[in-house]
Amino acid sequence: MGVVASILGAIIWAAHFGVVYGGQAVACAAGRPGLVPPIVIGSSAVALVLLLVTAGMAWRHRHGFMGAMAIGIAALSALAVVWEAAPALALPSC
Repeated sequence: MGVVASILGAIIWAAHFGVVYGGQAVACAAGRPGLVPPIVIGSSAVALVLLLVTAGMAWRHRHGFMGAMAIGIAALSALAVVWEAAPALALPSC
């Protein structure tokens, strides 16, 4: 398992972070705050599925420390995705 594969969870989380907050900024600038919840829900669902696949691949091909690290990073990244999506859904969009 290579370095990129082991940090893939963090890469997915970072992409999700950019989509959520970039999408919110664009939707608010365009005067369309109603688009924010679908952006957040959709990107969170995609990110969580990708993180689950990443953790599953790491579980299947675990090789010592790098495999365990990949599983841990994917799990922490999934927690971070949920953590950053919650305020975007609970608070006013713009």
